[in-house]
Amino acid sequence: MGAGQLLTIYLIVSISIAGTESSPTTVNGTQGQSVSLPPGIPVRPDIADVDWNRVSTRNTIVKYSKGSVTYFGTEEYKRRITLHLGNFSLEIRDLRREDSGDYEVIFTTGSGDEKKSTVWLQLYEPVSGIDIKLQSTGTCVLKLTCSVTSGEPTSFQWWRGGTAVKNDSIHHLLGHGEMVEVHLTAEILDVVYKCEAKNLVSKGTNEFRLKNTCQRGTTESSRTTIAATATVAIAATATRSMLQKMTLMVGLPVLGVILIAPLIVILVIKCRRRAAGRETSSNTEEPEASDTIYANVVRRENCHNNRQHAEENKRDMDEHCVGTYESPPFQAPRTMYC
Repeated sequence: MGAGQLLTIYLIVSISIAGTESSPTTVNGTQGQSVSLPPGIPVRPDIADVDWNRVSTRNTIVKYSKGSVTYFGTEEYKRRITLHLGNFSLEIRDLRREDSGDYEVIFTTGSGDEKKSTVWLQLYEPVSGIDIKLQSTGTCVLKLTCSVTSGEPTSFQWWRGGTAVKNDSIHHLLGHGEMVEVHLTAEILDVVYKCEAKNLVSKGTNEFRLKNTCQRGTTESSRTTIAATATVAIAATATRSMLQKMTLMVGLPVLGVILIAPLIVILVIKCRRRAAGRETSSNTEEPEASDTIYANVVRRENCHNNRQHAEENKRDMDEHCVGTYESPPFQAPRTMYC
C-alpha cells in the first residue's frame, strides 16, 4: 500500500470520527430555576437508544431504550429531572451549584451507529443587594462605589440621568467599572446617578440622588461645601434605629437616678431621726433608774430600823413580862407568863 493510499484512509477515518461528536454547547442557568439541555443532534426516526451522562462523575442520569425511560440517582434527584421524548432534551429543575458541569448525550441507531454531543452547564447567582456608597476624595471630587451581595461574576454600568457614563473631563471610571470618580465643575442640583449590575442571567439597578453645591474660592484657604443625600431607605432606617437605641441608653439611666435619688434622701432622714430618738430616750431613762435604786435603798433601811425597834420592844417586854403580879386584896398572889 502506497503512501497516498494511507493518507486517503487516514482522512476518511478522521472525518468519520469528527462527524460522530458535535462541538460542546454552553448553556447558562440560574440557581433555583430550571434549564433545558439540548441534545445538539438532530432527532432521527431510527434512534433506538439515548443516554444522558455526567462526564465528571461518569454517572448515568437517564436512559431511553425502545420507548422505555429509566432514571438513575437518588429519589430526590430523579424528581428534579425529566427527559422530553420529542427532542430528547434533558430538563433540570431547582438548579443547584453542584449541577454545574459537563453533560454527555449518546444517540444509538437501530443499526448500532452512535453519535455523541457534549453540553456545558454554567450556573450563575441572580444579582441582588445592589448598594451605592459615597466618598469625598478632595475639593469638589466625589467617588461613587457600586457593590452587590450576590451575583458574581458581575459587570457594572453607570448612568447619569439617561446617559451612559464614560471617561471624560467630569467622570473617571475605576476598577472594573464598579467605581466612578465625579469632578464637579459647576453647581449641580438633583443629579441622579444609577448603577446597573448584571451577569449572564440577571441584572439589577440602584439610584443615588446627588444634591450638592460646589463653590470654589479665590484663595487656597477657601473651603468647599458638599452635601450629598442618598435615596437608600435602608440607610435612613438604620440611622433612625441607632438614634432610638442611643436615646434609650442615655435616657433610662438618667430616669433611674431621678427616681432613686429622692428615695435615698428620705431613707437618710429617717435613719437620722431614729438615731436622735434613741439618744433622747436613753438620757431620760437613766435618772428614773437611779431614783428607783435610791428608793429601794431607803425602803430597805426603813425595814431594817423597824426590825431593830421591834426586837428591842420584844426584849423589854420579855424582861418585864416575867415577874410577880400582885393580885387585888380579894385574890391570892399568882405568877403569870406572857
